Amino acid sequence: MAARLCGGLVTLILSVSAGFGADLTVGFVTALSGPGASIGIPYEKGVLAGHAYGKLGDTNIKLIRLDDASDPSAATRNARKLVEEEKVDVLMGTSGVPGTVAMAVVAAETKTPLISLTPSSQPNSPNGQWLISIPQPPPLMVAAVVERMKKANVHRAAYIGFSDSWGDLVYDALTADANVNLCKSIQAQGMPLKAKITTTQSWTDDAGSVYASTPTCLNNLYAVSQDQNYNNVSDPGVKAYRDAIAKYFPDRVSRMNMWMFEGYLAAKWLSDAMKSCGANLTRACVTNYMNTTTYDSDGLMIPRSFKPVVPAPRTERGCLNVVRWTSAAPTGTAGWTSQTSDMRTNCFTVPTYSFPAT
Repeated sequence: MAARLCGGLVTLILSVSAGFGADLTVGFVTALSGPGASIGIPYEKGVLAGHAYGKLGDTNIKLIRLDDASDPSAATRNARKLVEEEKVDVLMGTSGVPGTVAMAVVAAETKTPLISLTPSSQPNSPNGQWLISIPQPPPLMVAAVVERMKKANVHRAAYIGFSDSWGDLVYDALTADANVNLCKSIQAQGMPLKAKITTTQSWTDDAGSVYASTPTCLNNLYAVSQDQNYNNVSDPGVKAYRDAIAKYFPDRVSRMNMWMFEGYLAAKWLSDAMKSCGANLTRACVTNYMNTTTYDSDGLMIPRSFKPVVPAPRTERGCLNVVRWTSAAPTGTAGWTSQTSDMRTNCFTVPTYSFPAT
């Protein structure tokens, strides 16, 4: 591992150094303590072996090392310190995917190249791509596993992973690739398909390209949620959201997804809670609003309530919004089109599962 790191890092540093002057400062973050140190310390040895060269051509290499103690928040602070205080030219790190993803946000924000030692992917940023990953990214690794499973005629698989950004990257890659391969199998067998129902995870603008090779699924692709369709441009609230994306993140206008919209709704919910407090803006006031107010974000959400109900009911009315991928969405292009005229009336009686409020 150290030899591979050494050769790879030297090559990458050399390529980056071409854009700088006589000296180049590298900010290196890794876990020298905490649970990630078992990986972080060997990474450090490999990087130090690469830095032993000290100089590449006429470029002097200065290396600054910081320990993130296996904590993503510390990795973020270290990255920002290295960029803003030490004025590093390049960031490198860290030994865990969650910390690397956190550093990537800083790298993109400050437009600082980041050499990732873990199989990470660049978070979406209006500033473009600033991350280079030495190991192959999760989608590529998972695709190979799925292909091997197909050859072995595997029909069922279980995934056990960490509840963090690394676990999410692997799971997202696995489910996306598995879904497409499932659709390819359905199409190859000529099986009739009435509906391929997906979740918020796949409610994205790139569904058309993801399922392009499987029109059987694409033409019958549905998604469900408890929120409004972000393509319903006739809705004033949706229009306000899309206008905000166009203003602040214009590169995302053609690459929207439901996660973005739900993030917007969450921010709006908090903003409305804070506005309700007026001059008496306190944590207690905001908490009281959240716990006592039935909220629907001006019709963008099916009403949510966190009011305790005692005793807990055995059933309740649950409502869903349903969308379908069509060639002519309300935006005028191919995309998600609502299948319910009013999501607040598309409701069903469902069992409830209570849990202690405290």
